[in-house]
Amino acid sequence: DGTAVTRGRVGSRQPPFSNDSPPWRHGGLSAFNRFADEETIGYIGSGNKNMVPLFLSAGIATCILIVIHFFGLRIRQKLEFTHIHFLSNLVSKTKSVKQAQNLLLLFFRTLFILSALLAFFLFFRNLQKSNSGITQQANVLVDSSWSMQRSVKANGNSLRGQIKLDVAKSRINQNTGNQNSSVKENETDVTLSSGRSLLQALEKVNPVTTNFFFSDFAKASFPKELLAGLPKNQNISLVPYSSNQANFFIDSVWLEQPVILPEVSTNLIVRLKGSQQTEKELIKITATEGEKLIGAVQVLVEPSEVVVTKLALLPSQDRETKVIIQLSDSYTPFDNKHFVVIPKASAIKVGVNGPIPDKHPVLRSLKEEAAFSFTTSQLAQPTFFIVDMQYAGNNAMLISKIKDVLKARGSVLLLPSASDQKPLLNIVNSLGLKNIKEEDIRGELKLIKAPDLSDGFFKGIFEKQVNNMKMPSATPVISWGSAFHTILRFTDNTPFLSSFKVGEGQVYVLSSPLDASSPFANHPLFVPVIYQLALAGQHSEGLLSYRPLNGEVNIPLSITGGQDRPFSLSMNGQTFIPSQLFKQGVLQLTLPDEVYQPGFYEIKNGEEVIQQIALNIPKEESLLESYSVEELRELFADTHPNVRVLESNVRGPVQKQEGITSLWKYCLILCLLCLIAEAIILSTKRREIPV
Repeated sequence: DGTAVTRGRVGSRQPPFSNDSPPWRHGGLSAFNRFADEETIGYIGSGNKNMVPLFLSAGIATCILIVIHFFGLRIRQKLEFTHIHFLSNLVSKTKSVKQAQNLLLLFFRTLFILSALLAFFLFFRNLQKSNSGITQQANVLVDSSWSMQRSVKANGNSLRGQIKLDVAKSRINQNTGNQNSSVKENETDVTLSSGRSLLQALEKVNPVTTNFFFSDFAKASFPKELLAGLPKNQNISLVPYSSNQANFFIDSVWLEQPVILPEVSTNLIVRLKGSQQTEKELIKITATEGEKLIGAVQVLVEPSEVVVTKLALLPSQDRETKVIIQLSDSYTPFDNKHFVVIPKASAIKVGVNGPIPDKHPVLRSLKEEAAFSFTTSQLAQPTFFIVDMQYAGNNAMLISKIKDVLKARGSVLLLPSASDQKPLLNIVNSLGLKNIKEEDIRGELKLIKAPDLSDGFFKGIFEKQVNNMKMPSATPVISWGSAFHTILRFTDNTPFLSSFKVGEGQVYVLSSPLDASSPFANHPLFVPVIYQLALAGQHSEGLLSYRPLNGEVNIPLSITGGQDRPFSLSMNGQTFIPSQLFKQGVLQLTLPDEVYQPGFYEIKNGEEVIQQIALNIPKEESLLESYSVEELRELFADTHPNVRVLESNVRGPVQKQEGITSLWKYCLILCLLCLIAEAIILSTKRREIPV
């Protein structure tokens, strides 16, 4: 009954690799506005270091097998030889046992042969793929938006850095070798972009690969309409990393007064909001100019409350004032700083046509306010130009002057004369306003209707609500059917004062003439209305700050004419030339990926500095409300069967890409188990042979 056990040695040859291969290969996703990293995953766990435990286990198992085979397992048994009938019982007992042992031997030997063949087949197949460069690949896309820079309470890393560490722990191998990958921590390659960059990134990858996308999936950056546009011909795995941390950020900043006067303090209004806030917080707000502290305030922010506070500033009259507003938010500091540029202090330039007397009601009301300065020079370019047709001069020169003011985005107030309206109609026709005509019924006195205080034009005029306002009357000499905006009306709803949009400027037309005896000129509403008309023509050289929308900003510039040289952005000695379009006094810039850092930038035309601007993080990046795993799964359940939503356990989902590439190792283990089982069975058979 001798049985021979064939023992073999299972060998494995690992494909060569280079220790110089980079630990984390960037796949060029910096060209996309949102995703900074793309890692290529090959088969996992096939490095030489990973094979050491496997071969060590195989050697120990082989030694155990040799000991069992040559020395057997002797188990002493005590048998009672009471009579000769024992031998017949022993033969009948072992007959069925031997039959079962033979069947088990056949099963384990067959399983050993199949496992050995399958192990060698899978190993050489993977070796051939590795040598030919054909490996199963998966693209790892890590969100690089600003909201991913929030800190993780557990270890102080940023959320994006934590994802990179998790990916590194998953031991993803590159297809250029068998060296385990590690992720380099780099928190400076962020972009000012939106979630639409995800679609742009997926359009560039191979449709047959599996795409893992790691993000916080903030609802403000990933609206449902955007996620519904994910391609349906690619395997996409979404791995959301959400956080319940509260975040405080500056929603908006503006000046309390639209006019900044020299040596006069002004208030900077700061609007503060919170995201995912569950309890009240005391937030400190500071304003600095360079190293100088120019304002500070503390506010108590309740959950779901918007706080508006003031910071008193004294702007410079020689240059713009660059102010940094900072919050004391330690958990989410990525958006704590907000940059603003305060225009230099200056008065509004008011121009008049011809020798208008000082007692004119419009001039009299404006000269009482230091915010307005008057000029009669034909070369000066006023912001607010008053044209009273009773004192109009050369009509051709006047039309040219009006067009220059409107081209510079100023405003013009047209006042009709009491007699001849033809010069006025000639001016409005040359400006393209065709619906203004002379009033048919002359001398009819009409009551002016009370103003609509909900109109934005009257915002801030009155300190408190005014009810039952007694309105004056006026005699219209011209009329029109429609306008860009009607500010005041008569009681029959015909317009009294309206604005017309002409190019980049505004033209205000009054239907009645004005003099010192006019009822409207002596009404309390007259002065604030004239102030609002003059202030509407005030335009700064730009907004206080800009937030890119989809990577684009629109910047108003006061320069005119065509530009032979492109505009550029400069910051800290670095100069960038973005894609641009300059039209009608507005410069539209598409920011490149390199312009990611918020701060102060100079707009240059050649070597000439045109304007200083402040760029800030998009407001959507500060809203941290994110989708949960269940919400994402429900969103894609019926429309995208190719999209999987995984838990934020990176080791599990990524290692599923092993698949068939690691089965050969398990086949070898199965072979060893079969040999051990065969040795145990043979040892038992040898022990049971009767002597």
